[in-house]
Amino acid sequence: MEAIERTHILIPTDLEECAERALQTAMTWAAVTPVYLHLCHAVAGMPDDWDAWPAEEKAQHGALARAVKRAEEAFAEWGRELVARQIPGTFELWGGVLLDRLQAYLRTQSIDYVFIGARGSHARKYDRLGSHAEQIVRAVGLPVLVAKDRVPVSIRSVIFASTFDNHAKASFARFLRMIQPFTPTVHLLNIDSPSFYTEPQALIVPAMQEFRAMAAGFDCQLHVYPDQRVERGILEFSQEIGADLIALARWSDRLFPGDRLNKGLVRLIHSPGVPVVLIDEHADNPD
Repeated sequence: MEAIERTHILIPTDLEECAERALQTAMTWAAVTPVYLHLCHAVAGMPDDWDAWPAEEKAQHGALARAVKRAEEAFAEWGRELVARQIPGTFELWGGVLLDRLQAYLRTQSIDYVFIGARGSHARKYDRLGSHAEQIVRAVGLPVLVAKDRVPVSIRSVIFASTFDNHAKASFARFLRMIQPFTPTVHLLNIDSPSFYTEPQALIVPAMQEFRAMAAGFDCQLHVYPDQRVERGILEFSQEIGADLIALARWSDRLFPGDRLNKGLVRLIHSPGVPVVLIDEHADNPD
């Protein structure tokens, strides 16, 4: 029997509500294409041989035992949901630092995408993007989808916001592969803003047309949207067209220059709304 080719999605989780959003968003992919889900959680201080510890020794480490039990219960609940939906997956419970274990796991697995949940307004307290989104996307070099409060039932309309230089082409190609099972309408978006370090509009439109040529088989539309702030323009445009997904090519300095790199991206990721995909353009452009 021929093996089914599946999309492998890794979901690092802290067991909070935001992780549930990431899982439910992965279910949206599972509805249209075969997937295999990898859910992982790290418990600080848990030794690798925890399962072999006697019960009385575990009882002497009450906080650690409770943290492990909480993770096991969450995994059991999610496991039942995957079985009910006939979605294959695996659950990894680690000790140590999540990012370290994550990188080690990626060296042994063929993962296509990483889905994580945004923490909401909590992350706005930081001037720099200190959330799992930045840490993970820099660590894994894979497209990272940040799930938010609106979990799309399907992906019918997507935005790729960019300066549309050659650096972003590999990211756009990756994004097209990611959304291929849905064949949505693709909106190429350039924000006409004083803060948007970019080429003159007379040069931007021909560049956008090159990207549209890459999207053969998709309904691909070009948009230049005026706004004083890049992140606000992206969000307002997404609301106007009813987008289900927004993609950025690794929040490059060309898209969010200077101090806006972090503050603007924090507002974009942690604002209510649709998921945001962050694509590490340097993974396919080593130079």
